[in-house]
Formats: sequence, structure tokens, C-alpha cells
Amino acid sequence: MVDSSRAGNRLGLWLTLSLMTLVQAFATMATLTMATIAPEVGAALGLPVAAIGYHVSLIYLGAVATSLYGGVLVRRFGACLVSQAALTMAAVGCLLLAMADLAAAMLGSIALGFGYGLTNPAASHLLARVAGTRINLVFSIKQAGVPLGGVAAGALMPQIALALGWQAAPLAAAAILGVLVLALVPLRQRWDDDREPGQSLLQRPYQALVLVLSAPVLRWLAASSFAFAFVQTCVSAFLVSMLVGDFRFGLVVAGLLLSVTQVAGFIGRLVWGMVADRLSDGIATLAIIAGLMVVAAGLTAMTGPTWPIWAIGAVFVLFGASALGWNGVYLAAVARASAPEQVGTATGGGLSVAFAGVMIGPTTFAAVHTGLDIDFAATYGLLTLVAGAGLVCLWLARRARLAA
Repeated sequence: MVDSSRAGNRLGLWLTLSLMTLVQAFATMATLTMATIAPEVGAALGLPVAAIGYHVSLIYLGAVATSLYGGVLVRRFGACLVSQAALTMAAVGCLLLAMADLAAAMLGSIALGFGYGLTNPAASHLLARVAGTRINLVFSIKQAGVPLGGVAAGALMPQIALALGWQAAPLAAAAILGVLVLALVPLRQRWDDDREPGQSLLQRPYQALVLVLSAPVLRWLAASSFAFAFVQTCVSAFLVSMLVGDFRFGLVVAGLLLSVTQVAGFIGRLVWGMVADRLSDGIATLAIIAGLMVVAAGLTAMTGPTWPIWAIGAVFVLFGASALGWNGVYLAAVARASAPEQVGTATGGGLSVAFAGVMIGPTTFAAVHTGLDIDFAATYGLLTLVAGAGLVCLWLARRARLAA
């Protein structure tokens, strides 16, 4: 006879995990929509395709701000309501981007970031309650929503843009986000039963960051996430621009290659989560991933328009599995290194460092590409230095853990 409480716990885990994965996927799809149609937007507005890097940086400027405060908001209002607010802000951002106005686009990018920055503190709070012993796998499945969102963006948005005009793509993203907001309404009472209505909102905005920086293991983990997020965002933000601009691929083919890269990231997140659980060592698993990032960046520097499409795809499959595959193991490592009541706050603090890497990465990539007048492939090659720095940070995190 099946224990009804155990069955209920499993149902709670899989329902929570499924919906938090969808929140992550659709929020990511919204942030990547403009990157997948950058050549079309650039042609319509008279902007260089590399300008997409500044759009991505503005997104994560907003994400840094809200991720720092996410833990406080989750405790006060509940993780479900915060997730709904995150999706709503992202939808508003998409609507502003569709206005084809530079000032509105800047505000839209920041609004997207405000929403995106709240998704992980809320999801980590919920999942830490139900994950049990398979925390690496659970967090990795949820984080697999990031490449799933990339797959959706790469496969759908170029098609929508070519068929209906580029503005239809962000409008479609806003509509999808709105549907998910409504789907979460029935779950708020159950999921937000641990909210603390008396929790003060008048707290230091950098409390989450102070928490992370004061603990050696969390500090070096966060530093590694800066490097990995730097690399990850550049992979997603400039792949279509490189394939269309330098390699002369069509927009749809380039978008499909981006989707292949994101599928590799999805599979990578699941595999790395299982590896970390098997090794019982998230930091060691992250070090393996970092080594593969270094290799992938070096191989990308060697690619060119004369390469067969399967070879270019293979290189970006490796890049996707590594640069897009680390996040779940990282979040689980942060959760394991935190007190249970501080998981949301530590997640927000750690992700604020990662989002800083996302914010700085594409801007730096675009500036180097333009300033040095080198092609995209060569600029990707320079990411070996960034990934290598992340590997050093993991070595220091491991030392700190052993010393504790």
C-alpha cells in the first residue's frame, strides 16, 4: 500500500518543479527574444547587430537589482506571488520593446531584468522545501528551463519575425508570459503558506550580497559564477549575429543552431546534476564544466565560414553543454552551503554576482569585437581567459570548504 503522505510529497515536488521550470523557461525566452532576431531589428532600426550586447546588459542590470532583494520579497509575500510578479514585469518589458522606440527599449530591457532577477530566489525557496536528497538534480532540472527557453526563442522568434514583422516576436513572448501568470493563481494559497506578512521590507538592499561575501565558500562560488555567466551570455547573445554576419547563414538556420546549442545546455544541466549527486561534490563537477568551457571557447576561435555546418554545430554543442550547463549545480552548491532559512537570500546574493557577469559580459564582448576590429569567432576565443579564471575560483572555493 502506498503511503499517502509520501505520494503527496512526490506530487508536490513534481508539480512545483514542473511549474518553476516553466517560469524559468518562459522568462529566459523573453530575455533572448531580441537576440534571436537581432539582424532583423538592426536592419529595421539602423543599428549594428553587436548592439544587442547592450540590450542584454541592461536586462541584467535590472536583474542584479531585484535578485538582491528577492529573498526579502519571497519571505514577505510568498514565492508564488513573487513568481507571478516576475513574469508580469517581464511581459511589460516585452511590450515596451515592441514599441520600436529607443527610450522605451531601454526601459523594456530593464523591466525584463527586474522580472528575471526575481525568478531564482522564489524558485530556490520553493524547491529547497521539497527537493530532499536529490537537490542537485532537482535544481538542475529547474535550471534546464534556461536552455529550454533558449530553444523556444531560437526556434520560434525568427519564424514569427520573418512572417509578421520583428515586433510580433516580443508581443508573442508577452502573451505567453501572461498565460503562465494566470496558471499560477490557484497555487498561491498552498505555495505561499510560509510567507511572513510581518517581514519588514526596510532592510539593507545589499544584505544578500553581504551574506555571500562574508562566507568563504559562497564568496568563491559567487566569483566563479561571475565568470561562467559572462561566458554563457556571450554564447547566447552573439551566436546568431556571428552566423548571419560573418558566416552568411540565413536567420532561420542560425536560429536553429542556437536552438541546438540550447538543447545541449538542457541535456548538460540534467547530466551535470546527476554527476554532482553521484560524486556528492558540486564544486568538483563545476570544475569539470569549467574545463570544457575553456576547450569550447578555444575551438570556437578556430571556426569559420568554410567549416561544414555539422562541425560548427558540434563545437557549439560542446559550448552549450558546458557554458549553459553549470547553473543548476551552482545553485544547489549555494543552497547546500547556506542555512535553510537563508537559501533564498543566499541565492539572490549569489545570483547578483552572476548577473553582474551577465551584465558586463556582452558589453565587454561587443566593445572588444568593435574596438579591436576582430571577427566574432576570435572574440569568442578570448573567453578562454574568463572561463579559466572561473576554474581558479572553484579551486579556492574547494580549499575554503576543506578548511571550514
